[in-house]
Amino acid sequence: MLRAVFSAALLAAELDNPVPTSAENKESVIPAASATAVTEKLIGRITDANGEPVANARISVAGRDLSALTGADGRYALLLGDGSHDVTVRADGFEEQIFRGVSVVKSAGATLDVRLLPSSKRAHAETAGAGDAQHELGAISVEGQAIKDGSDTAVVLDRRYSPQVVDILGAEQISRAGDSDVGAALKRVTGLSLVDGKHVYVRGLGERYSSVVLNGAQIPSPDPTRRVVPLDLFPTSVLSSIAVQKSYSADMPGEFAGGTVGLNSRGAPNDFQLNVALTGKYLDGTTGDQGLRYRGGGKDWLGDGLDARKFPDGITPFPTDPAAREKVSEQVAARGYRTYKSEIDPGAVFGFGVGDSFDVGGWSLGYLGALRYSHEWATRKEQRRSYSLALGQLEQRSDFERSRTERMIDQSALVSLGAKRGRQHDVGITFMKIRQASDETRIDEGWDTQATDRDHNYRLRWIENALTVKQVHGDHKFDALSNLEVDWLYSHSGVTRDEPNTRSYKYEQAHDGSFAFARGSNNNDQLFAYLGDTMIEKRIDAKLPLRLSDDFTATLQTGLDRVSRGRGSYIRKFQFRGSRPADAPPDIWNVLTPEYIRPGGLLLQEVTQATDAYRAWQKLDAGYFATELNWADRYRLHIGVRREDNLQRVETYQLFAPNPTPIIGEINQVNWLPTAAFTWAYAEGAQLRLSFSKTVSRPDFREMSRAQFIDPELDIATRGNPDLKQTGIRNLDLRWEYYFSDTESFSVALFDKRFDNPIERVNQAGTGALLELKNAADARNRGIEIDYTGSLAQLRRWSWIDKGAIGRLPLEQLYAGFNYARIESQVDLGANAGIQTSTRRALQGQSPYVANLQLGYRSEDGKLESTLLFNVFGRRISQAGEHGVPDIYEEPFRQVDLVTSWVFSERWKMKIQARNLLDPDVNYTQGGLTTLRYRRGREFSLGMEWAW
Repeated sequence: MLRAVFSAALLAAELDNPVPTSAENKESVIPAASATAVTEKLIGRITDANGEPVANARISVAGRDLSALTGADGRYALLLGDGSHDVTVRADGFEEQIFRGVSVVKSAGATLDVRLLPSSKRAHAETAGAGDAQHELGAISVEGQAIKDGSDTAVVLDRRYSPQVVDILGAEQISRAGDSDVGAALKRVTGLSLVDGKHVYVRGLGERYSSVVLNGAQIPSPDPTRRVVPLDLFPTSVLSSIAVQKSYSADMPGEFAGGTVGLNSRGAPNDFQLNVALTGKYLDGTTGDQGLRYRGGGKDWLGDGLDARKFPDGITPFPTDPAAREKVSEQVAARGYRTYKSEIDPGAVFGFGVGDSFDVGGWSLGYLGALRYSHEWATRKEQRRSYSLALGQLEQRSDFERSRTERMIDQSALVSLGAKRGRQHDVGITFMKIRQASDETRIDEGWDTQATDRDHNYRLRWIENALTVKQVHGDHKFDALSNLEVDWLYSHSGVTRDEPNTRSYKYEQAHDGSFAFARGSNNNDQLFAYLGDTMIEKRIDAKLPLRLSDDFTATLQTGLDRVSRGRGSYIRKFQFRGSRPADAPPDIWNVLTPEYIRPGGLLLQEVTQATDAYRAWQKLDAGYFATELNWADRYRLHIGVRREDNLQRVETYQLFAPNPTPIIGEINQVNWLPTAAFTWAYAEGAQLRLSFSKTVSRPDFREMSRAQFIDPELDIATRGNPDLKQTGIRNLDLRWEYYFSDTESFSVALFDKRFDNPIERVNQAGTGALLELKNAADARNRGIEIDYTGSLAQLRRWSWIDKGAIGRLPLEQLYAGFNYARIESQVDLGANAGIQTSTRRALQGQSPYVANLQLGYRSEDGKLESTLLFNVFGRRISQAGEHGVPDIYEEPFRQVDLVTSWVFSERWKMKIQARNLLDPDVNYTQGGLTTLRYRRGREFSLGMEWAW
């Protein structure tokens, strides 16, 4: 129902007047106040174009803390004083109407009946030319203002009327910041920070305490080391809005702590749309410079590199016959190891979209298709060092310089089909396909404590992720059944992750200073890895609004949800082992040739561990009941409870073993998750929220498996734990909000979260550098958030500013946004501290503060817009220290971006972006000493878009 505020105001008519049928017959007449009321009330009836009553339409009065909802008969009543009032009528699926100068006569009142038109292409066509103009209709004027999904107005209104604490990024905000993927966009939200370029930490909590839903459905992650889908996988071009819900409600999945990121895909437009966009990118230190490359496949530029790197025939299972092993060894070696340098081309992004809607037999049918292709490069040099403790002092134990060039290819396709019949029925189909490929060439040059001389370590790595989502949904409203609303959803999503033939090898320094392919048995690795994950969700929700009196309404809500999920994952590792002549050539590509690959020489050998494969299942059945009580639009109470019955099982097993005995991890638990939220709108534009809930966080499949994996954030080996328990969480939120207008707001929020059995990465004695996941005893996370967005015209409220130099600026065209979060946390590792230096510390990845600032200009005609953006986060623990060595911290990073767009003709738009203008060091430290340092480089892009 809150989507009612998304409608647009274009036309209104008295109930008895006919609906306009052409662009020439646009005006209607609102009668003068009648004497049908006996008190100073504004009463009336809201109907649709067919004269049918519209229930739950909101009638509000500007400048007054007054509003009312229509009942099942479409009638309403507002108690007003005499005088002239501005009245707004909003209803879900209809054009919004604003009536200026409605006169209420003392002891007589007034009647205002309104016939609403649907927010569709037909309604826009019938009022062609209305735009944003005002039309004087006798003593009353009707103002039209289109409010679209994803607009600044829609975002603020949805945030205001949501029963929960929620922050929303709309399409306008995303476009203004110029962020190309969801991860980059979300770092602009209050209390959110971006880790590793793709994982969002909400309120300082790690990605394990966040969840992602697409159009309300859960989706699996292709990242084998993280439980949440990496958000850089989603291009912002296919989304209408991104919502971060920070307080829990019973209709959401019970795995909730920091927040749930809700992605809403674009739907069919009201009118025909066609757009084509092309962007070129320049990255300082990459574009035009020499970068590292290796020979790949002919279709790599399409993000399809599997055929050139797939398993050779006869490797499943690995052959034992020497002749067969020789053949397979030669096939693997023929893939190549030679690296070279080549000039790097500019990055490029191409986008295409088309959509329309049309009327057939009383139904509005629509479609949208969108394609996006992105090809980018990044070259950087990293300084990497490690330390150990000696006589109470940190002593350096390794020093490497890493040179790496990464090629990123992203492709996405969205198809959305919809059918609507008025506001009663809305059925849609959504298909989304996203593919993301990463191609890395890497060389580490340096020394460690195990090497007497310098080493050169090489890695050639291709990773290909794919996400496919197929959804069918329906939203239905039944006026004859007391305005019952029924929503249903079927979602089938699947992800795959292929890592074919990652090649790692080492060169050692000889006495003469030259480097040659190392002779040790662990001097090379060939790795093949695969992950497949499928999730099916079926959900149905029902909502029944009840009007108990003129001032008191109740909404009953219930629903059922079933999630079925299955995953299979394996890693296979191989090494070339054996003997080769002492006079063998120094280069690996000259060693791994048929001359040396033979029985008695070098042959490929499988070194896959017994725990490098696992399979997993999950079946989760959930049901909930909630009710929302609303008294005079001043007090809103939302209470609910959710029951989740979860069965989760992981089996770690040995590939190709004749009678494998799996290591089993299982969670079979029922959780009751209560929630309550209270909103007090104590004054016009001001409200106070308070919410409490109990939620859970469950370990991911990978975390319950003994299979080892390399954590990409820490670049060290990590293994799961089949004995992990789920985490219990208690959430408390308090937020004060003030809305200056439909696009301007200020808020202050406090939050407190307590965790039982939180999951942390710890290092156990006797395992070397291997991290293991363990349940800590407890943890706490709390903080404050401040957020403001609005026009600088607000400064004119202070006369000394309005009359000064600042007042002479075009403040109405200038806007600002600011948010700041101060967060503190503490985790108690208890008996599972192992060899960690600190048993009590902040949560890993938690920043003590996160801040964003936006300053922008928008021309009066809206054709020119420029935004300066600043983002910073406080130092946070990247890796917990051990054996007395301090924790490793990621130091603060300050990013400044500038985005300018210019609509220079009716069809053409240009966008110029400058990213990371300051280009500071990315710096990780341990005890004040650098462990990792590099620069991302400044990025500049120029884009052109043509739209019909």
